[in-house]
Amino acid sequence: MKDCEIMEILGNAFANGEVDALSGLLSDDCEYISDYSGKRVTSAESIIKRMKDLYECVTDEGRYAYRIVDHAGLLREDGLVQMPKIPDTYLDEKALLLYQYSKEYPCAVVSVARDRENGIIQRILLSRDSKIYNVSFFEEDCGEDSPLDLPSTVAPLTAHDRHVRELRGEFSGQHLDDVPEEIKGELYIWKKADEYIKSWLGGKGYKVLESQPFDDCIGYRCSRKNNAYTVFMYAYGQKKTAQLDGDYCRKLLDYEFSENSTVLVVCMNVKRVRTGPETTYKIGNYYGSQEYDLELWRVNSVAGKNILEYYPRKEMMDATYKLMYAFNHDCLDVYDTIICEKAPAFHGIGSDGIFMNSAFYTSLRRLHEQYGDMKIGYVRYNDVIYSSTPYIDGYGFFSFRVDNNTDRILEATAYPFEGGEKKVAEYIKTDERESDDMYDRIPQLKSVSVLPPVPTERFALKLLFENGECRKYVLPIPSADEDKEVLQYKQRVFTDRVWQSATVKESLPAEISGYADRESVVEFKNGFFLS
Repeated sequence: MKDCEIMEILGNAFANGEVDALSGLLSDDCEYISDYSGKRVTSAESIIKRMKDLYECVTDEGRYAYRIVDHAGLLREDGLVQMPKIPDTYLDEKALLLYQYSKEYPCAVVSVARDRENGIIQRILLSRDSKIYNVSFFEEDCGEDSPLDLPSTVAPLTAHDRHVRELRGEFSGQHLDDVPEEIKGELYIWKKADEYIKSWLGGKGYKVLESQPFDDCIGYRCSRKNNAYTVFMYAYGQKKTAQLDGDYCRKLLDYEFSENSTVLVVCMNVKRVRTGPETTYKIGNYYGSQEYDLELWRVNSVAGKNILEYYPRKEMMDATYKLMYAFNHDCLDVYDTIICEKAPAFHGIGSDGIFMNSAFYTSLRRLHEQYGDMKIGYVRYNDVIYSSTPYIDGYGFFSFRVDNNTDRILEATAYPFEGGEKKVAEYIKTDERESDDMYDRIPQLKSVSVLPPVPTERFALKLLFENGECRKYVLPIPSADEDKEVLQYKQRVFTDRVWQSATVKESLPAEISGYADRESVVEFKNGFFLS
């Protein structure tokens, strides 16, 4: 059988799981060696079984594709010396390049050694060994990072700025102007990190106003929804250069650059890889993973301890305090502002079960009566990153899932303090809770008037408050329903006449047992109301 025919059969076995034709070409004691996974299988029967099992486990996205090439063109000059030897065999003139994940360049070379007398395959070698093959394998690394690749190489400093920072003890690094021209191309970590983080922050709603390199990081002054932030970015290449924790990052609070702002930290990994002739850069999170997004951490102090606290966004952090207020004051009106309108869910601990809709609120009310108020705690599962969580002493702590479009809580889940299935490394309890006057300064509704319909707002109200403030409320109905004479919202029927019935009512009886009457509301004759 010709070499090309054998390689076609072998390629079909890898790519399509067609192993029957291959089984007759293997010697009984054939070896299957994968030098990059460290696997070695002996015997034709075991090889066929392994190839079947591998094919069945791989998803469609991970299937192999292959190309038959001349072996001689792949081997290095001394490549044969590096190969495992089998007596009385010869190396096939053809080889396979295996591709995976639709990448342009090979992730492995497949070579076969055949018996000199009968041409039966004695060995199959899967390899990514660059000592054997003159091939740029999938994501080949580009060597060690330059020791001169420091934050200060991103942007030049003026002589004055450099002198001031040296006096403050903030700068001892290499300046871009001091770096020899021949190695400037090797300084990729901080340049690529700087480019990426500016775009990433913009995508999260942070507007970068200015930036400044420090000795071990780069700082960015930002604004987001009229709040001031300073984000300090740390980056590393092949190896981590700093072990970040609360004590290490405490110094960031004292920088003049971070005054009058919330101080956040982000850490990223920048990998430089060579795929074929091209060099590319990949961004990963603190752990080097490209599967998960970067995280922001707030520099905080809790119970006399400096910590880094996970900071998804301000709206999420505020939701914690609003939830505590609603819980601690048994206030349905506040719950209305933070809980989703349809089927909120509460997952209790152990046999407590799952509670939805009105049972969501009655179960929280029951917990308040039995255990008392919520407070703020800080949980750590591994490494050094904490998350702030509300907790109830004697019961457990809570996490919640939020709709990113409305900032409303979809479901809350309670956990025992040891964590249950996900073991807790540390839980810090504090006496911190929401302010009792959090909602005391909200003006009362004075009057309501119905606005004339327009093409994009059929049902709209003008709300006037006792402090003179004026707001507009628009019933959130799908645009496709706006032309219907009769439509439904929250299981209530609405028409133009129903909408005209809007009036201010001082209070309504709470529709859920155990909660106090509501404050002033806008009520309609179909029974619908806005708290």
